[in-house]
Amino acid sequence: MPGQNVVPPEASVRIYPVAERYNLVWVWMGNPEQAETATIPNLHWLDDPNFLTKPGSLHLACSYQLMNNNVLDLSHLTFLHSQTIGALGNAEAAAKVERSENSVTVSRWMMDISPSPTWKQLGIFDGNVDRCQIVNWKLAPSTVSIDLSGAPAGTGGPNGVRGNGIEMYNLSIVTPETRNSSHYLWSQALGPGINGKPELNDFF
Repeated sequence: MPGQNVVPPEASVRIYPVAERYNLVWVWMGNPEQAETATIPNLHWLDDPNFLTKPGSLHLACSYQLMNNNVLDLSHLTFLHSQTIGALGNAEAAAKVERSENSVTVSRWMMDISPSPTWKQLGIFDGNVDRCQIVNWKLAPSTVSIDLSGAPAGTGGPNGVRGNGIEMYNLSIVTPETRNSSHYLWSQALGPGINGKPELNDFF
């Protein structure tokens, strides 16, 4: 209060520990003494100058849990995004689920499949691709990152070479507003192997 020397004791608000990292502001809502920045997941590509990123936001008329369900199971890409990023292999590939105390990882490897319509439009691949989808629910309840990389068929897979095709990441952060509404923050990031292509301006 610059206009007075004495601040009334009632004129106070609760404060929260915060940290700025990866172009995001992380707020610790619990006991301040238990705030630990080490729990912030590594999302380095959000502020890496070698990545082309595009953030956005939506207001959702649903619980944050429904959005988490949506991004954890990417089999829906085949049906809901068939004209853009979906491909037949999304629904057919078996999912591997790994759990830890604080995270869930859902992995799908789709080998030697047709690229998605968007990948075809970008002209990055001449033929089939090896495609991965690694979904990491890194920080409950609402931080999910997705590795959506792809490579020419025969060069990708769990032991393949990264960066010789598409290196793409997606971030979904859903902040509950009420029981039935949420704020959905998202970001796409394209790796250095393809972010110099001028046609990506239209894609983004």
